[in-house]
Amino acid sequence: FFKQVGDVKFVRMAGDETQPTRFAFVEFADQESVARALTFNGVMFGDRPL
Repeated sequence: FFKQVGDVKFVRMAGDETQPTRFAFVEFADQESVARALTFNGVMFGDRPL
């Protein structure tokens, strides 16, 4: 999903996958990718907002 904004260096999923409070840490290769990823705030990913 986040490859749309740039190179992803690392992803760590956290929390119980059966709960709606699951979250992830995503590390990008450069600041430009980070800035583009921040524009996804509130965008629906499946049935949950980012």
